[in-house]
Amino acid sequence: MNYTPPPFQSIHFVPANEEVDIRSRPVKAIHVVTHDPLPDGANHWCFYLQLSSGASICVNMVLTYSSPSTILPGGSKGNIILSALPSIYPSSATKTICLRVCANLTVGRVLDLLVQSGRDKYDFNSEGRGCRMWTTDQIALHRATAQTPSQQGTRHH
Repeated sequence: MNYTPPPFQSIHFVPANEEVDIRSRPVKAIHVVTHDPLPDGANHWCFYLQLSSGASICVNMVLTYSSPSTILPGGSKGNIILSALPSIYPSSATKTICLRVCANLTVGRVLDLLVQSGRDKYDFNSEGRGCRMWTTDQIALHRATAQTPSQQGTRHH
């Protein structure tokens, strides 16, 4: 018997049944966030798309642990997890960079840009590192496409 695994899905919404609602939400700012150091000394980096003064969508590139990298020996493919949060970013943030956004930007437009630019396909190295590089690469992408006109400021927590 030949088994064909399902195609790799690089994007997941939490909760999954709110994908249409999440994609339609207007974005007021993009926060690039560094979190508390992990046990191995590295920091986790991701984006928070600010929807209001008390809500955001986290855009988090994480390891799959189950889909091996096809380009990095011992590495893992990554998934983009989009999840709704009841805050702009969590208290585990140690550094934030707030990026202004263009008018009428939505979560869907941000996600579409990532997919159209191939940024939904990412591989972590064998140590599970790569989220900082993925996150910082997206800053240049957003600026190059005029989704973020300029940097507003950096905050250390």
